[in-house]
Amino acid sequence: MTYIVHVIHSAAALASLKKDWHALELASRNAVPFRTFEWVECWWRHFAESKMVRRDLLETRFVRASDGTPVLAAPMMVTERPSRGPVRLRSLRFFGTDPNITEIRSVLLHPAHEAEAHRALIEDLATQSDPVHWVEWSGVVRGSVAEAEFVTAGSVEWGRDVPDFVLPLAGDWDSFRKGLRRNVRESLRKCYNSLKREGLTFEFEVVSDPDDIGPAIDEFFELHAKRSRMTGTVHHPDVFQSPATRAFLSEVTTLLAHRGVTRVFRLRIGGEVVATRVGFVMHDSLYLYYSGFDPAWAKYSVATTVLAEALKWAIANGLLEANLATGDDVSKSRWGPHEVSYREGVQVHTALMGRLAWSGWRLAQRAHRTKFAQASLTGRNGRGDPPSTR
Repeated sequence: MTYIVHVIHSAAALASLKKDWHALELASRNAVPFRTFEWVECWWRHFAESKMVRRDLLETRFVRASDGTPVLAAPMMVTERPSRGPVRLRSLRFFGTDPNITEIRSVLLHPAHEAEAHRALIEDLATQSDPVHWVEWSGVVRGSVAEAEFVTAGSVEWGRDVPDFVLPLAGDWDSFRKGLRRNVRESLRKCYNSLKREGLTFEFEVVSDPDDIGPAIDEFFELHAKRSRMTGTVHHPDVFQSPATRAFLSEVTTLLAHRGVTRVFRLRIGGEVVATRVGFVMHDSLYLYYSGFDPAWAKYSVATTVLAEALKWAIANGLLEANLATGDDVSKSRWGPHEVSYREGVQVHTALMGRLAWSGWRLAQRAHRTKFAQASLTGRNGRGDPPSTR
């Protein structure tokens, strides 16, 4: 069997792939919202840039087997810096260069064609008529067949690994809870008992109707922002501070709700929503996205309660796993999940111009990070948040 790589250059051509993209999601048993057609198409409309300092050009790869079967989708774009002039840096990378909104950037893949499809993709990039200076790879699972194909090609310089935590769910809540570490069981007991001691009861709600998702997401934005303003604890930045990020999440969660994917979990006390978490249900998995809560209720650990109730709901609905999302922190690892490592790497064009361009870009990035760190120390950046690497 042979494999054909199609390069998508227009939004109309991308939209025409919707049916085949959905078929590939089904064949791959995709459990990550960032690989869905809705996320990819919506992301391009909201975040692709066309400015003097930078321009994004659509160059998504869609691979089919010779019998027409969709086997790989790589939502990629060429970024030019600057957008005009005789000297421009050109890099190829995945959609998701946003402020930590797209947590996993990777290909969508048919498991029966993993090696062959990746090999076709790598060979296509090696023979393109208008080569870029470098390719930024991400979302390559450590130890996978895909990683082996890159190793065989021998041209990727691997960088950091992004940890992702997946929690297996037992057949019932009691069995699951008993299998947790002692400190987690104690934390759950305290968060429930702290409400009972003061005569407080809560209601747990699961919002899934497309007509209700918009208002529920607006509540999420408000509580997420309130959480970011908390002091005296670990700082959590407001990821959805800008109008662009809010518009994107509102639209994409509604689009995915029409497919039965989006869930907004809410904890209500005395009629007031005090904690919320966004989730995505695909196949037999629940992806737990960002959360928010009212700091006035922090002493009752309402964020832990809404997470526990979401897990309880997932188990009751027959889901087999919960993805606690990326990021190596105690709030995830304490549940005893399995860790999946997504590798990131750079493939620099072998021509002299490619090596010079990559070296120059890397030096500029280091200088930018140093300047940002110095500004953080003096308080000039306003928040002291580290610069986003995405």
